Amino acid sequence: MDKLSSLQQILDETEERIAELNETRDEISSTEERLTKLAEQADRQIDVLHDIAKKDVQGKKGGEGSRAKKKSTSASLTPQIRDRVRALKKRYNWTNQEIAENCGISESEVELILELPGEEN
Repeated sequence: MDKLSSLQQILDETEERIAELNETRDEISSTEERLTKLAEQADRQIDVLHDIAKKDVQGKKGGEGSRAKKKSTSASLTPQIRDRVRALKKRYNWTNQEIAENCGISESEVELILELPGEEN
């Protein structure tokens, strides 16, 4: 009878371990899904930054006339400009002056954007 109860105890412990392993596997699976989504978001953001850099290079080829045009439109700070300012600061650690020159806005506007609450702040 002792052997039977001992075997039953071993079976119970094994079932508990299997349940724990299944739970851990499910947690790992959900973590993997979250990481995949994050990687996809990062890829999209890199694509956006690539497009921004590409447009910036094309804009600089236009000369000072296009720079003056950019300055005149800085009164309307679009969400894209705000996102771009935050991205340049966070990802590349650019100075406020570099960001202002790149985005065609003033340094004080850059400072205000960085002080405002946003998605990445």
